[in-house]
Amino acid sequence: MKPTAKLGLLCTLGILLCGSGYEVASQPTGNPQDQMICLKIHSNDAITSVKKDLVGSPHPEMSGRQLITMNSLLFHSNEVKKEGTEFLIPFTLNDRGNPVDFQAIVKCSDLNNIEYAKL
Repeated sequence: MKPTAKLGLLCTLGILLCGSGYEVASQPTGNPQDQMICLKIHSNDAITSVKKDLVGSPHPEMSGRQLITMNSLLFHSNEVKKEGTEFLIPFTLNDRGNPVDFQAIVKCSDLNNIEYAKL
């Protein structure tokens, strides 16, 4: 086989592999069932779940030993986003007079599955 034919074959193979990789990478991630559930869940449901979690459970990583109250929380409802199978809910915690911004990450399929990140 001529070197130019080998090079052409390798280039064709490379293009096919790149195309296959792109096809796989562009597929939506997550369970399709989770995506269907997300269509039915409203952001207000996710915000309510976050409120209950913050007030009902201790969160020393956010407020030390101080309990979080509804008066110390400000949710930015107009900035809530739905990305894939999760809601991203920004809020401000007034921790002893110091406002600190956080984001709650709530899974659509389990509104009690909440993670928090400091912004």
